[in-house]
Amino acid sequence: MLPIEPLVCLSDVHAGYGRREVLRGVDLNIFPGELVGLLGTNGSGKSTLIRVVAGSLSPTRGEVKLLGRDAVGMTSLERAAARAVVPQTEPAAFGFTVRDMVLMGRHRHAAGRARLSQDDHLAATRAIVSADLLSLAERPVTEVSGGERQRTLLARALAQETPILLLDEPTAHLDLSHQVESMRLVRNRTHRDGSCALAALHDLNLAGDWCDRIVIIDDGAIAADGPPEAVLTTSIISRVFGVKVSAFRHPATGRSSVVFDPGDLDILDSTSALRVHLVCGGGVGAEMMGALVRSGFYLTAGVLNRLDTDAVAAEAMGIETVLEEPFSPIGEVAAVRCRKMIEQADVIVVAPIPFGFGNVRNLVEVREAQSGGSPVVVMGDSQYLGRDFTGGEAAALLERMANDGAIATSTLSETISALNQMSQTVN
Repeated sequence: MLPIEPLVCLSDVHAGYGRREVLRGVDLNIFPGELVGLLGTNGSGKSTLIRVVAGSLSPTRGEVKLLGRDAVGMTSLERAAARAVVPQTEPAAFGFTVRDMVLMGRHRHAAGRARLSQDDHLAATRAIVSADLLSLAERPVTEVSGGERQRTLLARALAQETPILLLDEPTAHLDLSHQVESMRLVRNRTHRDGSCALAALHDLNLAGDWCDRIVIIDDGAIAADGPPEAVLTTSIISRVFGVKVSAFRHPATGRSSVVFDPGDLDILDSTSALRVHLVCGGGVGAEMMGALVRSGFYLTAGVLNRLDTDAVAAEAMGIETVLEEPFSPIGEVAAVRCRKMIEQADVIVVAPIPFGFGNVRNLVEVREAQSGGSPVVVMGDSQYLGRDFTGGEAAALLERMANDGAIATSTLSETISALNQMSQTVN
């Protein structure tokens, strides 16, 4: 029997931006039928790796092969036939409906033809149905929610019908049910037709539930690569993410699961430490919680949806949290509870997460507290539209916070340094 050839092959790949090297000697093969989850901390190189495989960023050294061919030498049409990409974000295209956006995935099939064929329209409709968008198909894409727009991008990639699917945090803006359905859809596709998928994810348990294989990238290099049960271990996760965890095989699913373990974390009394309220979600805050508590800050968090990985992490660490029901937008009761919690905090930290109509109420409460004199730290870059899935409301709130003196930080270490300086003032 002939050996199975990888659909994606990276050999000693280095890449970065200008003089800043991000990827350092990455070797990675992805085979037919695999859904590979790409995990790592913020800034570890996940998105850069996706861009290199997609061909939107050329490596400075090493080789990238798609379907056995040198990716650098491919034409744009050849790349479009080889891989489809679901980006983290994409500006809404004014004047286009959801169906129009999905049909864009068929353009490479229509090369040389004056118009799309019936087969193109049927493929787009199948993708629309798969992504649970049929009721929204004729809606302008500017009028759907952030999560619905993200599912539109997934449907467009599915309609492209390529052997390689690249997903950069595809579940970041989705409610829990659509996170599960999107991962199920991608995994079923790869298993059914022998295609492959590489998905950058934040949620360790989502990756453990649905991925055939997990690759962890740390500081631009592969730190672990293997099946979930071999990679999602206490030692590996604790080393890479800096958070104490307990890893186990879930008795119901048989898949690898991770529970954040408060262990020897000394959660200080509020009278002796800076009180920090953290706005997070989707697994982004789990790493931050452990680091902030270990640094001696008294931490609260919310509003979070029950079953969210950050909510599970907060419960494991004994962090006081305001919770909302799964799949639900923040309601008035939870918002009022969160407001009281924020009022008791010395400083509010906004994690670099996307905001949709379900969680934008958190920003409203933070902005109100800032107007009353509460200091705010906003993490992430200043391209607020990149994490806005509310039609501009979230970006406007973040912009006002910045204009009114919110401290901007890019990394967790910068955030902790800023909080330490505040702590000296408070104490």
